[in-house]
Amino acid sequence: MTAAAAKPARRWWKYLLALFAVVFLCVASLLFYTTTNSFQSLVRRRLVAEVERITGGRAQVGSLHTIPFRLQFEVRDITVHGRESATDVPLAHADGIVARLKITSLLRSELAFEELILDQPVIHLMFYPDGSTNFPKRSTAITGPTSIEQLFALSINRLELRHGHLIWDDQTIPAQSLRSRYLAANGLFLSS
Repeated sequence: MTAAAAKPARRWWKYLLALFAVVFLCVASLLFYTTTNSFQSLVRRRLVAEVERITGGRAQVGSLHTIPFRLQFEVRDITVHGRESATDVPLAHADGIVARLKITSLLRSELAFEELILDQPVIHLMFYPDGSTNFPKRSTAITGPTSIEQLFALSINRLELRHGHLIWDDQTIPAQSLRSRYLAANGLFLSS
């Protein structure tokens, strides 16, 4: 091999190394951005908008924190208000939600969770004398998959409910009474 033939081969490796460095810097910058307040505020606003779109209620999120290397999201004080009065318990509330995504979820449109932990979730269903409930009415129709289809498009390996309860009108049912009941749809067990 001559010296003239060796130069193009060396240039090829230099270009490949430069490309690798640029890709590494872009990925590192993106991972750093996911930890900033502006990114977490953006995700929080998008989460609130999506919950409101799916439920038709008014949603509130206290705080959101992302941990990119674990593919983990932590949401604190998430509340969905239905048609109940301001003095009543809201339609749904959880003190905290910890969600760890599967790496395959990044490659598909379906959400796939390795683990989903709901800390002190409360679901409150009220029935009014006219037969209506506190479940909100959607102002617009959902285009694409329905909310039920979206709900069942989730894949969750491990679901954990910690100290939650369901309020059915005036009756409170603790999550502990739901313990060890098998959910046939996804093969999940509820625990408190």
